Amino acid sequence: PTVKHAMLPDHVGYLRIIEFTPQTLARVKESIDWFKTQGYTSMVVDLRNNPGGLLQSVIQIADLFLDKGTIVSTKSRNLYENAVYQAKPEILVPKDMRVVVLINRGSASASEILSGALKDQKRAYLVGENTYGKGSVQGIFPLGYAGAGIRLTTALFYSPNGQKISKNGVTPNIPVES
Repeated sequence: PTVKHAMLPDHVGYLRIIEFTPQTLARVKESIDWFKTQGYTSMVVDLRNNPGGLLQSVIQIADLFLDKGTIVSTKSRNLYENAVYQAKPEILVPKDMRVVVLINRGSASASEILSGALKDQKRAYLVGENTYGKGSVQGIFPLGYAGAGIRLTTALFYSPNGQKISKNGVTPNIPVES
């Protein structure tokens, strides 16, 4: 499973995203729909120890919370490889829903993209530790024999406010040590 969910006391929906895969979007939507049937009034998104995953998956999930603005941008040595990913107008989580995101040093890559986007757009409060700082786009280039290849960093991720995620990580609004 890539997602787990539960209802906490006081109608708080708890959403644990374990990893960002092609199935994660559907599981998150199912969880949010279930929260609605339970009458949730706020939400906790747990990204602790989430190693990341697919860029497209995290963009789709951020789009459930954000109705405008930048989700993430990439900057490369080659200008034509730069990209900006924008939120679409439809959201699944109501704009007035209180959202808290739990992060720690094990939150990396795609989980840093989601937490950075929600923080920078003032959509959620981040609680926990500074994240890992793996904000890089990597490509695999085959070497031509027996499946061998080289992994090369081709670009870096930036939060909506222009903060470089690579090596810096994402800083919580409220620091709490594990």
